[in-house]
Amino acid sequence: MASVLNDGREVIGRESQGRFIPLFMTIGRLPNDSGFCAVVRDITNGSVPRRN
Repeated sequence: MASVLNDGREVIGRESQGRFIPLFMTIGRLPNDSGFCAVVRDITNGSVPRRN
C-alpha cells in the first residue's frame, strides 16, 4: 500500500457490466490514525493527474 499512499497509481477496475476500465487511485490517512480515505478517478479518456 505504500506505493499508493499519497502519490497514487494507475489501477484497473471492473464495471458492473464486467468491462475493465483504467483508474487512478490515491489513498490518504485520516487524522489520528482513524483510518484511510481512497479517491478513485476514471482515466478512460487519458486524464491522468500530474504531480507538481
